[in-house]
Amino acid sequence: SDLFQFALSPYEEWQQLAWTGALIITLTVLGLSIFARSLTGRREDR
Repeated sequence: SDLFQFALSPYEEWQQLAWTGALIITLTVLGLSIFARSLTGRREDR
C-alpha cells in the first residue's frame, strides 16, 4: 500500500505522512468500535 511505501521511503516528510495516516486509521477504527458498542449496548462485567 502507499502507506507502507511512505513509511519505508528515505524522505522524512513521507515518513511523517505515513505515521500521521496510521494514527488517523487507528483512531478511526477505535472510534467506530466505541460507537458500535454504544449502539448495541454491549457491556462486559469485569
